Amino acid sequence: MKCLAGVPLSIVFVVSLAYAKPRALGARAPSTSGHAALRVKDLMVVQGRSRGRPELLSVSVVILNAGRVEASGIQAVAKVPGGGRIVLRGPRALPPAARAVYYTSSRAIVSGRGSVEVEALCASCR
Repeated sequence: MKCLAGVPLSIVFVVSLAYAKPRALGARAPSTSGHAALRVKDLMVVQGRSRGRPELLSVSVVILNAGRVEASGIQAVAKVPGGGRIVLRGPRALPPAARAVYYTSSRAIVSGRGSVEVEALCASCR
């Protein structure tokens, strides 16, 4: 199962903090069977400028396991405009109904306008 969320970079101001409720794309109702179900809850993006070019300074997101079993092998990836992908750091497993923050402070040059999207995957997700 994939869980996507995005925030338009156009609302992120230079060296300022932007906070927006992410929109879940393709989200399903919480699992009632023996599978984990990850949900992206909050997405925070900080953007600045480097040599006149837009630069992504940090990304953090809260991920919730809405399923009834432990989510294992979790991987969260931020996709930036221009095709860049940044792996976010956080726990590899989440018990049922638990949430955790996944983050990075890696810098990435952003080419063009668009949205930062976060994809959360796990081995035990449906």
